[in-house]
Amino acid sequence: MAKAKLRGGALLAHSLKEKGVDHVFTLAGGFCNPALEGFMECQMPVINTPHEQIAGHLADGHTRLSRKPTVCLVGPEGFANAIPAMMEAWGERSPIIFITGSSTLKRKGSGGFKEIDDVSMADPITKYSFSVIRQLDIFFFRINLRVAEIVFISRLSSSIFILLDYSSFFFF
Repeated sequence: MAKAKLRGGALLAHSLKEKGVDHVFTLAGGFCNPALEGFMECQMPVINTPHEQIAGHLADGHTRLSRKPTVCLVGPEGFANAIPAMMEAWGERSPIIFITGSSTLKRKGSGGFKEIDDVSMADPITKYSFSVIRQLDIFFFRINLRVAEIVFISRLSSSIFILLDYSSFFFF
């Protein structure tokens, strides 16, 4: 019997669940689907919203009430829509982990469909903003280490906001 492949979205979901993150807010579709499948596998509540900005504001409200890190998952095409929610979360010092995607590595910088430099855009309003680009980061222990690092940082201070950008090849 062939072993089932574990997709990147499932690895991310398992790592977040293991670290105590228990809610995800998103606008489902496209890029987000593999991660959403992973969250469903982990039985993590996923709140689907009609717009990325709403997902960000709901994640902010949830994390203010629970004081636990919360995830807002937005596709690369909706990243700019989530910026107002990021600004509000940053101003209120909410521990939110925004996760987005970007072009595949070989297409990065070529002006691809809806390609923006989300890490640079988020940098001034985050405590930690980075892009996962190395193939080593795909392996479970690297994903798990990154998620542990993010959740740990978000619990150190209430003034944490994080952007995590994964290349789209990672999720599929």
